Amino acid sequence: VSIWRKGVSLPLVLSLHGNGLTGSLAASPLSQSFGTVALGSRKTLNEVLTNRSSAAVTITKLSIAGGGFKVSGLSVPKTLAVGQSYTFSISFNPQVGGSQAGTVSVVSNAANSSLRVALAGTGGSGARRGASNGAVVN
Repeated sequence: VSIWRKGVSLPLVLSLHGNGLTGSLAASPLSQSFGTVALGSRKTLNEVLTNRSSAAVTITKLSIAGGGFKVSGLSVPKTLAVGQSYTFSISFNPQVGGSQAGTVSVVSNAANSSLRVALAGTGGSGARRGASNGAVVN
């Protein structure tokens, strides 16, 4: 930073020093594959978020897209100290057959403020309870 004063020929020079945030919030794994899950059944996998930043990171938003997927065990806001990890669960409970994809999106104040975990699973054949009368539908 240089500051000039009118009528003075020499500048006043100030040196500035500081540390910015480095690192990021990491997800492990970056994608989850549930394989084939029978209709009406549930499979649950764990996801780990780790603060690899030089300061505390606060997760401010968590959302999930895609049919049959659900997140549990993580409420926001959630603050992670430097180096801290947090494990939560993602489940797949297909109600229709075939390939299904989804995404878990995590928003935080880390350098990488938006983090995404890809989800994939297949609804397979199997018994499923009917919505109206509880009968098993094949």
